[in-house]
Amino acid sequence: MEYPLVFEEDDVAAELQEELNYDGFNVDDTSKMVPNIHEGPELKIVNIDQTQINKHTCEGNSMVRLLLTGKGKDRNVQANQDTFGSDGEFLNYFFIPKLVFHNKSKEPISIIELSGEYEDSHGNWCECHNIKLCSALSENDANYNWLPDTTLNLEPLKLTTFRVRVDVKVKGTPGSSTKHRTRAHKSLPQPFKIRLTLHDTEGKTASLLVEQANEPFVLPTKEIIRKNFDFENIVAFVYADDCDADDRYWVIIYYEDKSKLRFSFGYSLNGCETKYLDTWLIKDLCNQAKKTATTEIVLDEWNHDWRTITALFDKETFILFGFRIELKTDTSKTRETVLLPLDKIRERLAIEKLQPEDDRILTTYTSIS
Repeated sequence: MEYPLVFEEDDVAAELQEELNYDGFNVDDTSKMVPNIHEGPELKIVNIDQTQINKHTCEGNSMVRLLLTGKGKDRNVQANQDTFGSDGEFLNYFFIPKLVFHNKSKEPISIIELSGEYEDSHGNWCECHNIKLCSALSENDANYNWLPDTTLNLEPLKLTTFRVRVDVKVKGTPGSSTKHRTRAHKSLPQPFKIRLTLHDTEGKTASLLVEQANEPFVLPTKEIIRKNFDFENIVAFVYADDCDADDRYWVIIYYEDKSKLRFSFGYSLNGCETKYLDTWLIKDLCNQAKKTATTEIVLDEWNHDWRTITALFDKETFILFGFRIELKTDTSKTRETVLLPLDKIRERLAIEKLQPEDDRILTTYTSIS
């Protein structure tokens, strides 16, 4: 019962093989291609070296000194954002892991308020939305017991350590993922400067300037994707940026082996979707183009709302010679024509011609199944 099916597929393969001939075909002989375009902005990420941010000393006339303590990452100011905004605004949170209040006086001193300001992108100092204190011994947010206010009673000649949270209200939209939210928002300058000021009961003040630097933000590039996903023999890398969401959408084309090209689609570095272009699919596409006398076939099964992949054929021979890749985001648009590595296709077709007849039947039947 299975023999007619195998023979039928063999007949199809023979028909396609007869129609497909890359020998002597040159891309220069094809009709004029649509020009490449790149419209809209590209992402520009400013990465600050955490080890290069300035360390500041406490200033003011209060007997209480403010000091940063801790080593390495324990000293770094961390950031996070609301998951969702409201009325076009959200809170950006900044966490100072260990802030020491050192009472250098031989008498107790009370702190009636701890206030905060931050420097905006125009160099203006703006009032922070809120400041909270809790014990610096907590290990995770679930255990933080934030004090009801910033009033403190400090014993003489003692050091008291607190964890400080500074809230900044930002206009815009919070990051779309955890990676995008665990940082100062892109509308804020880098490094981000916060000035903490204590007010004691004697009417004196002391202030300390602290700086926050975002962790390096890695954008997908040809080399980074090659390394992260272990891709080799890359034919093309095409991308378009969404500057509102800080995402890069990309398509990478590379040879997995001599028999097939791999098309991988992704955004940022959050994994990818893959489609394969083997010689059987090339033959099938060329056959469709010839039967319908078309020079373009949109690959609906490969497309998405942000990408369109179109196969391109020579207008006389209907040989598949390339793909037009169109990527569109809310801020940018890219269109590029990628030419196929014809020498590798010729090499693979030559290998298939040398295969025994039974092997070619099995190869065709396996590809279809």
